[in-house]
Amino acid sequence: MTVDTRGGPGADTAARVEAIVRDIGFPLEPERMYSRVLDAALRLTRSDAGSLALVDDETRLLNIPATQGFSDETVRNLKIGVGEGVIGWVIENETPLIVPDTHEEPRFIAGDIDVRSEMAIPIFLGDRVIGALDVNAMRRDAFGSEDAAAMLAFATQMAPRVQNARLFGETRQRADALHALFEIGKLVSETLDIDRLMERIVEHAVHIMDARIAALTLLSDDEMFLITSAVAGEGHEYAAKPPLRVHESLIGEAIITRRPLIVDDVQKDSRYQFVHIARNQGLRSLLAVPMMFRDKVLGVISIYKGHLHVFKSEEIGITKSLADQAAIAIRNAMLYDGMMTLEAQVRRLEKVGTAGEIAVGFAHEVRNPLTVVKMLLDSVEDLTAEDREVIKAEVDRMGAITEQYLKFARPIELSLEPVMPQDVVDGSLRLLEHRLTRHGVEVETEYPSAPVAILGSESHLEQVFVNLFMNAMDAMPRGGVLSVVVGGGRRHVAVTVEDTGAGIPPAILDRLFEPFNTSKDAGMGLGLSIVHRIVRDHHGQIHVDTREGEGTRFTIRFPLADPEEAEGA
Repeated sequence: MTVDTRGGPGADTAARVEAIVRDIGFPLEPERMYSRVLDAALRLTRSDAGSLALVDDETRLLNIPATQGFSDETVRNLKIGVGEGVIGWVIENETPLIVPDTHEEPRFIAGDIDVRSEMAIPIFLGDRVIGALDVNAMRRDAFGSEDAAAMLAFATQMAPRVQNARLFGETRQRADALHALFEIGKLVSETLDIDRLMERIVEHAVHIMDARIAALTLLSDDEMFLITSAVAGEGHEYAAKPPLRVHESLIGEAIITRRPLIVDDVQKDSRYQFVHIARNQGLRSLLAVPMMFRDKVLGVISIYKGHLHVFKSEEIGITKSLADQAAIAIRNAMLYDGMMTLEAQVRRLEKVGTAGEIAVGFAHEVRNPLTVVKMLLDSVEDLTAEDREVIKAEVDRMGAITEQYLKFARPIELSLEPVMPQDVVDGSLRLLEHRLTRHGVEVETEYPSAPVAILGSESHLEQVFVNLFMNAMDAMPRGGVLSVVVGGGRRHVAVTVEDTGAGIPPAILDRLFEPFNTSKDAGMGLGLSIVHRIVRDHHGQIHVDTREGEGTRFTIRFPLADPEEAEGA
């Protein structure tokens, strides 16, 4: 029955309302405000259950941000429009309504508890209704006109605070969305790690869209399949889905139409192929937005709500912005991967050419010891102990030549992890400790007070330093000083290896890092070529300064590891 509340509540009731209003205060957090308002309404009317409903001006549906007595799942999956049910009727007609017996009220929408009476009061903000307070009792005839008058007075006083809290929540959501877009844009400029980018995008999407699951699905190269590439939220089972054919998939419609796709309830949509996953993971409403770079579709961002939900234009706009950022990031990463693939192909082609040079040198170097061995074997009857030693030495030399060739020819497979350059230097010096002592080489080291780290392969870096230290020994046959300095800068680590040897002849300096370029009587001249390649594969640079008769200094610069990566060093 409708209620005449024009007389207002009695004096005692009005005083109770004023006291309750003071107790609520002015919290701006929407959840706290809504909860306090509903709790006060239940105390004011001695009710068993209740709800606070607010009108969505865009969809004209009721949003129920606070409830007591009913399960959250029941309330969240209700889709009630203005004019529907008791609450919707009260909002549309701007009139309080008391239902003495819910079993006899056709407008009553049953929940998961058997309430017998209901009262709904419109919330007026000025001359506009922004929502309603709804209270329920387990007994019949629980509410009267005095209760309605008290509730209307309470609701009217609370309307500005409820509206402020709602505006604060909406503003905070917009700020969160802008912050997320800024963070993603920043990440796009800082990294080309496509997996990390996709993970961060869906993590932000879950947060700002209050989603059960956010998923990023990429289109395969042949544009026939959709491949789930990143999932955030409660989506472990969802992430394990197999690739889907675009024309057979529900989200494939977003690819085909190039427009956002909205599904009210994926659990009841016949086009959705994984209903069992939707039920297990509690997925209901879906928003799928295509990711496009210029005119090319790269994939889809999917937002799943854990309840029935009507996506508003602002939510669609936020998801479109996320999709645009994701498309730019993914396109950049794909271009980078393509560039690196081309560079690897160029290196392989270079290596084919270099391998030809090596083959000539290899044949030349191996032919000489083979000739010696053959001559000695031809005179096997007169083979002396000295001849056997010569054969053994020449065979060993062929083995060493072959091993050097294989080291250069086989591809380097780097497993990069945080490494302390000073630790690698120390390890390399320990390997050569006895040989350095025998050669009369004094070692001097200088390391930074604070440890510095690079991303590298310890075994390959050790190969670099051992090569350089052995070259230094060879340059100081009568002994000398080997100085190794590790220095840390803002972006790079510099390692210098300096000797007091004879220096490098100008004739070979220009081609120092090319294969077969050596001034030594023994060896193939591959050591520094291998050093150069390992340094390059660590994104480093190597530079040499030399003075004939005074010594040589090699300086290697490596980029510093990121602080997060260096923590594991």
